[in-house]
Amino acid sequence: MPQSIEPVVILDSESHVIWSEVVGDHYQLSVWLPPSYRTSTSRYPVLFALDAPVSFGVAAHGTLISIYGELVPEVIVVGVGQPVASAYEWGPTRARDYNLAPVPGDVNSGHGAAFAECLRTQIVPFVDREYRTDTSDRGLWGHSSGGALALSLLLQRPGLVHRVIATSPAVVDQGVAQLDPDRWPAAGSAVDGRLFVSVGSADEDYRPHIETFLRELRGRRYQRLQVDDAVLPGLGHVAAAAPGFLAGLAAVYSPATEDEGGSSPAP
Repeated sequence: MPQSIEPVVILDSESHVIWSEVVGDHYQLSVWLPPSYRTSTSRYPVLFALDAPVSFGVAAHGTLISIYGELVPEVIVVGVGQPVASAYEWGPTRARDYNLAPVPGDVNSGHGAAFAECLRTQIVPFVDREYRTDTSDRGLWGHSSGGALALSLLLQRPGLVHRVIATSPAVVDQGVAQLDPDRWPAAGSAVDGRLFVSVGSADEDYRPHIETFLRELRGRRYQRLQVDDAVLPGLGHVAAAAPGFLAGLAAVYSPATEDEGGSSPAP
């Protein structure tokens, strides 16, 4: 007798669709709750993952495995993306939402500042209202242009995110700089946070710019900012996303180390 075919879902997760007046579009928030959430009254750190149609499964189950492996504490994972019907549709608004400056050939790109404001004023407050969150401990994972946006949030919007995983961040995208060092905090000032940046060794288009960014960042010797980075052997731009996330997850939630200049050497 034929059996019905049902879609596979991420267990222990739920979703919400919200309207953003700031951007003028809908966002789907996919929320994975950690093992003890429903049987406790505790508040939990939150890790936001951009590009949710393709990243949420990696983020949720990668976090679960890392919790079971005692690499990270229990955290709530929130995937942020468009409410699409298929993961193959995941990218139509990325250049609009994640690029901070327009890129050649895409007239709709470069509205990352609006999305950042949506995150600050709508998405984060919604999650804080609906779930028992620790508002002093927010993480963010972004890949490529999403990684560059995550870096800008850490450096230009103090207190919004505290732990950032930036995999293959497109700090320069199609020849256009996406980060403005003039808007960073003054050299030697305090930037509270944990940062992990990774890139594949075969990522020839983005790796040189990421290396330049890291030199500039470390040269500013920010206090209370711990910076770790990794070059992932043999991997290109897209392939480095998942392994970079898992390495970054363990790095940004590991016990902080003392470092006079506010950064740590590459692992």
